[in-house]
Amino acid sequence: MPQALLDALFLHPDVHLAWCDDDIVILNVQADEYACVVDGGKMIRPGHSPGTVRVSDVLFAEEMLKAGLLCPHATNGRRSVPKMPPERALEASRSPRRRDLFGAAATGFRSKRQFVRSSMADLVSIPNLLTAQRGCAPLDRAGEMLAAFQAVQPWLPDTGECLQRAFMLRSYLHASDITTDWVFGVRTWPFLAHCWIQIDDRVVGDTVERVSGFTPILVV
Repeated sequence: MPQALLDALFLHPDVHLAWCDDDIVILNVQADEYACVVDGGKMIRPGHSPGTVRVSDVLFAEEMLKAGLLCPHATNGRRSVPKMPPERALEASRSPRRRDLFGAAATGFRSKRQFVRSSMADLVSIPNLLTAQRGCAPLDRAGEMLAAFQAVQPWLPDTGECLQRAFMLRSYLHASDITTDWVFGVRTWPFLAHCWIQIDDRVVGDTVERVSGFTPILVV
């Protein structure tokens, strides 16, 4: 592999990387799998644009190609990942509206059914289908909807772990054309993965303390 190519390698569309000190965490969305390469950060670094990497070791690059982690051509639609988790949280309103409570419950049941029938790859592609329809709402309106979602959440059947809760919350906000980001983060030693919803620089329905220990690896 020529040295010139080592500075312009492209990640497979389903593959995302996060650099945690000298280690690399790999997320394969299609396989719904995480992997960690200890000291991998010494051989591969982020490229200048989303989805590109710079590899300093030819043999390591060839192994990544064989494993299907890299591809020869750029792919469209990959978004930039924030370097750090948010440092502020969206405040929920104190008194949700009755109509918002009904909307949160109805959307919650629908998104619950959608979640259990979908793979990881399906889930992260569903919000992208709504991108063209997404609008912009003031933060106080988002705070009202967050309050309604939190109020009905105990009554929804088995909201599960962070993946399901975040999917349900984002589905509810998107139903009212509120633009959000769904951020996935990782940490090492010990390895943990987490995901949360963001509006601009604010975490929604989660706490700054919980997300602050994670390095973002994917945003949809």
